Amino acid sequence: MRAGQAGGLTARGWTRTLRLARTIADLDGCDGVLRRHIAEALVYRRSTVGAQGDFERQADHRAGTAAF
Repeated sequence: MRAGQAGGLTARGWTRTLRLARTIADLDGCDGVLRRHIAEALVYRRSTVGAQGDFERQADHRAGTAAF
């Protein structure tokens, strides 16, 4: 859970990260979730969270509104 606290994840964000880590572990053929699976899930989460913010800023710019 330290990774979730350090990353400022909400309970919902942590749950989604663990769900993604479980999927990664399944694809890796493991019976349990390992640290490396959680680390990989956090990498994907961080890359998509920033992408969502960029998408919203671009949409606001196209609509003529600025999100400050």
